Amino acid sequence: MMSNATLIVPPNYQAQIVGVTAVRITARKVELLDAAFRRIGSAFHRAADQVGSKSFTELVDLVRERGAAAPAMTVQRFQRIAASLLQRHYGLELGDTHLCDESIVAQCIAQGYRPYQVIAEHAQEADLDRIDVEGFYGVPSKAAITKQDEAVAAQSV
Repeated sequence: MMSNATLIVPPNYQAQIVGVTAVRITARKVELLDAAFRRIGSAFHRAADQVGSKSFTELVDLVRERGAAAPAMTVQRFQRIAASLLQRHYGLELGDTHLCDESIVAQCIAQGYRPYQVIAEHAQEADLDRIDVEGFYGVPSKAAITKQDEAVAAQSV
């Protein structure tokens, strides 16, 4: 279910030139769509990007520039990064979580979730303690992992 999304459909000649049929803007993402309105690219945006005032071509460029910075997130890559995060920060194996199921990982990717976000949510729900960070007075830390933790894990896989 999509709420509060803006769909931008350019003239046909422009769509053929850039290879994108439409652009969908949501509260967090700009998505490129093909002729069947399937997502072929996406990027997160910030308020400073002012995506509402950009042209169709500028939005396509924004997604392509940001998308080029990171390799595509496949199920296998997601699982490798998740396994690294789980081992390093919680001492768990991928098989100890629902992320060993490829269909669940595919859903996470389709919904735009990053490995660190899914693991942070799992850690909170399961009341996990981090093994790499101590809290105050030696109490185990419950601090959530971050995007920076994911970046480090991604470099090692």
